[in-house]
Amino acid sequence: MTTTTHQQRIHDELEKAGASSYGAHKFSSRYLPQVIHEDEHIKAAVYGRYKAEGGLRSSSAGMLVATDKRIIFIDHKPGFTTTDELTYDVVSGVKKTTSGLFSTLILHTRIADYVIRFANESGAAKFVRYIETRRLETEARPTVPATVAMPTQPAGTADKQALAFLKTHDTGVVSTVDRYGNVHGAAVYYCMDDAARVYVTTKASTQKARDVFTHQQVAFTVFEEAKEQTVQVNGVANIVTDAAKKASVLKELTTARPYDNGKRLPPVTTIHEDAFVVLQISIDSALYTDYSQRQ
Repeated sequence: MTTTTHQQRIHDELEKAGASSYGAHKFSSRYLPQVIHEDEHIKAAVYGRYKAEGGLRSSSAGMLVATDKRIIFIDHKPGFTTTDELTYDVVSGVKKTTSGLFSTLILHTRIADYVIRFANESGAAKFVRYIETRRLETEARPTVPATVAMPTQPAGTADKQALAFLKTHDTGVVSTVDRYGNVHGAAVYYCMDDAARVYVTTKASTQKARDVFTHQQVAFTVFEEAKEQTVQVNGVANIVTDAAKKASVLKELTTARPYDNGKRLPPVTTIHEDAFVVLQISIDSALYTDYSQRQ
């Protein structure tokens, strides 16, 4: 098979990143040209036996690749491929321990801990140095351009009508803001607790999950078309880390629901990659409007 310029570049960058000739020819390494973009460059890579904590699948071999744009976890073999994509702002730390000829590398993220065992020591050391450098750059860089003003919201202004409406519905649209000020919306199922906090579930790779890591301010809209009623919520979203609470919300939000073509699981359950993430939205303000009364 003819090697393309792109494939050769990926191979060369892998070796420069610390991969041995043997490592550069592994199944996952050979699959990388299909994952790495033309304008993206590998800065560090580590491979070995892996285990991903936090609900992610585990297998016998995997690779973490740090590029100038993102971190990619990949496990590819004939008939099976799994990839996770992480931004540098979700990384909370990286640790390397060495015993003999091999190292164990742990990449701590707000999504899961990626553990690579029996890693090449040289490649692991380069990976740690690059991740630490990018973390420092991320912490120093403002998350929103200076021209974007984030609004402040009055706290605790959800009236009884708004809360009653929210408690009798289960679908809405959550709107988030990414680090560059772009707004994203997603339709979700939700539930509420006795403290009037809203819970939604998603997967770690989704846009709304990545946005919440950098911008906690969110908007949430629930409406009933037939009655011309709506509630518009402004609030702050956090990742739920309590295991019992997360399990309770997941149980409620991932049950089968009636659709036109029968009962099915919610769409979020069809995203097979990554761990489930539960978002808790604390309400700053909630405005109930009944448009049928305005005619």
